[in-house]
Amino acid sequence: ASEQQLLAANQQLQASNRQIQENERKLIEAQRMAHLGYWFWDVKTGDVEWSDEVYKIFNLDPEEFKPQIDSILALSARWPEDSQRDRELIQRAIETHEIGSYEQKFLRPDGSIGYYESTFQGMYDDENELIAIKGTVLDATRQKKAEEALRDSERRLLLATSSAGVGIWDYNTLTNEMMWDERIFQMYGITDIPEVISLEFWQNCLHPDD
Repeated sequence: ASEQQLLAANQQLQASNRQIQENERKLIEAQRMAHLGYWFWDVKTGDVEWSDEVYKIFNLDPEEFKPQIDSILALSARWPEDSQRDRELIQRAIETHEIGSYEQKFLRPDGSIGYYESTFQGMYDDENELIAIKGTVLDATRQKKAEEALRDSERRLLLATSSAGVGIWDYNTLTNEMMWDERIFQMYGITDIPEVISLEFWQNCLHPDD
């Protein structure tokens, strides 16, 4: 090959490398913004690889924490029933070769509780033997905390309305459907609850003078 051809090939190789680096940068940035990490477990050697975002999700220092199966499981040791469920889900996904997923609580170094969602898939050799498992970790802490706060708010509201003997209703003016809580039915003495509560149904429960 001529010197000009070699130069052109070298320039093309450099351009390809720059494109690869740019794609990797964009992928890392997207994972950071989405709080999404990547993990890889070599089941033959036991080695576990975490992306930087996984360390951030768990609030762990990559210089101090070495991701191994035992050390990872220790993060959720406070909830053995959840860990057992997760192991069963992973085993089921491995046996069926399907993509699996699970949710798990974990303990942060500062003692606070975090939540993550993991999606994973097995990798197999030519003899169909499992050689590795790869997956993702999504930080679900903020979402789970919001769900818990909503449930707590609903419980407090239910306690307050029950204690005060107050019923709650909602009316959709577009569909002419009403939503009643249990207390409303008790107040009107209705035991046979209809599938749809319309404005007319409610009006028929009122005294004619009203």
